[in-house]
Amino acid sequence: MLETLIKQRYQEALTYCSPATSQPCRRIYRNWHPDDHQRREKELEHVKSRFLLSYPAEKYNLVREDDHSPIVNPFYNLSGLFFCATGSPANSEQDETGAGAGGPVATSPYGTTRFQVEFGQLQRDLFPNFKLYFADHYKVVGDWYIQLVVVPSWNARLEEQCVQQGMVELDIQSNPFFYRADDGQYWVSNSPKLWMELFIGCDTIPTTALGEVVDSRLHEKVRKTRNRLSEEEERERHARVIENVALDLVKLVQGLRQGLGPGNEELVDLTYALSTARTTLGVLQSIVPEAQAELEHNEKSREE
Repeated sequence: MLETLIKQRYQEALTYCSPATSQPCRRIYRNWHPDDHQRREKELEHVKSRFLLSYPAEKYNLVREDDHSPIVNPFYNLSGLFFCATGSPANSEQDETGAGAGGPVATSPYGTTRFQVEFGQLQRDLFPNFKLYFADHYKVVGDWYIQLVVVPSWNARLEEQCVQQGMVELDIQSNPFFYRADDGQYWVSNSPKLWMELFIGCDTIPTTALGEVVDSRLHEKVRKTRNRLSEEEERERHARVIENVALDLVKLVQGLRQGLGPGNEELVDLTYALSTARTTLGVLQSIVPEAQAELEHNEKSREE
């Protein structure tokens, strides 16, 4: 059923974006509210590094004409980060974001803090090779949305989920929604009242080294995700990222035994980093039972 629905929405999206018109995508961007613990940046204080952490996609409290979502449904709940690729009009004289004409729109319903980055820079640094899938096309309160899924070549689980649902794989250099020109510039459809959303399948996106964090104005129609997560939900969020890493490590091992993968120098660095991470994980896991035993001992002593 979902595959049929996706194909139907794909045809509707083609019709809506016909004739195909587009403009340069100066930046992709996402916003968050200061108290939004799910969307906002995280920080590694000991290395002064900030990043965005993926989480299972959620539905916002929006009224959709058809509520079946290929990205969020009872069978698949994809992990990644949503970005908007829609820019202000290319002929606009205002440039509040510093990205040039056609840059990100000045307001956002998702918060006043914004991370914006050139898609090309993000792609070169985090996923030199990727696939692009059409996922959804729907209408909310007068505006139309198209959702595309960016699948890094190293994210085996996400690609599997896209294929199983029957998402439509797009030619990265030739489609009416979001494409790369011969000179490397990415272009996005500028059909009227259309918002282009990219769901990027990266576990983490460093905001210290890539792009920039800027202020933006809050749109009158404010939308909020869940401001706080329970400890169990936060642990599950991290567990899913680690699980995805484990799946891709299995794929890496298979490739190495077939003579594929990184060269010797990169392989040494990678092996060292992974083994160090494994040691850290082992130490943390051994500390937990000891701490639990000590806590139980103290409680027993107090009872006596």
